[in-house]
Amino acid sequence: MFLNVFVLFSMFNLKASQLFLTIILIFRKLLSVMQNLLFEKIFLMWLILLNVLIQSHLLVF
Repeated sequence: MFLNVFVLFSMFNLKASQLFLTIILIFRKLLSVMQNLLFEKIFLMWLILLNVLIQSHLLVF
């Protein structure tokens, strides 16, 4: 699954940051509805890690 995400972002690297921000906004709305603070913290940490991985992947190409 992560490989597919990396392929998708490498194909659309010009729109990668915009797509990533859209994904964050969508999940932030879902999390605000859920009101689960612990899950939100864990998920935001995962999003930050994913963002770093995507940026480092895009810098390679």
